[in-house]
Amino acid sequence: MSGRSPFESVHPMEIYSKVMRGIARVSFPSELHGNAGDLVRSLLTPKAVDRLPMKQGGVQKLLDHPWFDDFPWDALKSHQMEPPYVPMFQVQPRDWKDLGVDQYHHHMLYFAPDRTSLPKGLEYKEDELGDYGWDTDFA
Repeated sequence: MSGRSPFESVHPMEIYSKVMRGIARVSFPSELHGNAGDLVRSLLTPKAVDRLPMKQGGVQKLLDHPWFDDFPWDALKSHQMEPPYVPMFQVQPRDWKDLGVDQYHHHMLYFAPDRTSLPKGLEYKEDELGDYGWDTDFA
């Protein structure tokens, strides 16, 4: 919800240590106070049986959490919910199977539309100690 993990660190052992201390010891950013923070804490409790959807009432307890008060669950279940972002393209995706290779490549350009129409992305921050080279084997 804030764009980062509550156990974030550049050092794997520090992440492990934070996880072992538990969510109760995590200081949340201002975006996660109130219902949002309560939801995250109730999902990250150390014992699985104490987590919100594991309590009596099951998943319905999660759906009824105050953070989801305005969420249209019925629209989601009935597949009637409008997506928050729809990319701009001229050929509908179901028609793509009929396109030739040269036409297909042309229409793939619509998945990189004008940047003003894209949702706001998260800012990338380089590791504090620099590049660890973790992605050197990626093709």
